[in-house]
Order: sequence, then C-alpha cells, then structure tokens
Amino acid sequence: MGMYMSYKEADRDAIEQMIARCEKESQNENDFCDTSDLPEILEVKEKCETCYMDKMWDGLHCLLTGVGACTPMRDNLLSEAVVGGDAFSDGGVYFVSYISPERMPQILAALNAFDLEAALSAFSPEHFEQEGIYPHIWLRDDKEELKQELRVAFQVLRDFYNRMAEKNKGVMISLY
Repeated sequence: MGMYMSYKEADRDAIEQMIARCEKESQNENDFCDTSDLPEILEVKEKCETCYMDKMWDGLHCLLTGVGACTPMRDNLLSEAVVGGDAFSDGGVYFVSYISPERMPQILAALNAFDLEAALSAFSPEHFEQEGIYPHIWLRDDKEELKQELRVAFQVLRDFYNRMAEKNKGVMISLY
C-alpha cells in the first residue's frame, strides 16, 4: 500500500472549526487532535473540490526545496504548497495540515514564479535516492518518465491552487 497526499478545498469556517477543536483537545503544544472525522467537517462528499497527489508528493517537495517532505521548511512557500503550514495531527494514522485562504495567494505566487523546467533539467535521481524520497523508484524508473511525472504533479497542484485562490478558499492537506 502506498502513501498519498490529498488536498481538499476548505473555507475559513472549516479551518477555524478544526483549529478551535484542536485547541480544546490539546493540553500542550505537543498534543494533536483526532482528525479522523475531517471529511464530515469539510462535507467533502459533494461540496468541496479535491486534488490527489499520487506517489509524487515527496518527490515534488524535493524538487521544489531540495529536501523531502519529512523535513517541512517553516515559512517556505514552496514547502507549504506540498505539506501545508500548520499541522493538526502528528503523522500517526492521519497527517492533516492546512493553508488558510489568506496564505493561498502567496503560495500561488511562489509556485507561479518557480522555474519548473530549470529544476527538471537539474533533476538528479541519485539525489532523490540519497535523500530517501518516497517512493523508492528514483534509480529504478526511467529518468525522463520521472521528470514528466514530476512536471504533471506540479502542474496539477498549481492549477488546483489557482482555483482555490480564485474562490478565496484554503486547503486541508492530508497524508494517508
């Protein structure tokens, strides 16, 4: 079974509801709240748009920042684009983080300014393997195919964030 990243449209109210609940449940800053009912909070079944990042989420983070997603970079807009800014959970069964609607235009600007083709021309499967980037395909799969998968992942995420910014929405990000 693989790990997948899910990006779900979230309005300010849904994000604030999760923040308030987590503040109530957490006794100190090292506690995290239960996020297992997040789909019900977001009413994702019919009402919110979702973007799924198959196996390329960690590779995309490394392409954008030089390190894997297990090393999120605080106050780095490109890192936040992949893993979010603030987390609700500790990465146990569920990892859930969010990007507020107010932060979305800044993240989108960073994605739009990123020189994807330059990053892909410098792409090193050896570096990804050395960094332990999930999944462990970097030396096994064709380099050009990997570059194309990373290109598509970037474009899909950027397009999703464009739609969220246009709608003045935030995003809930979950790893499962």
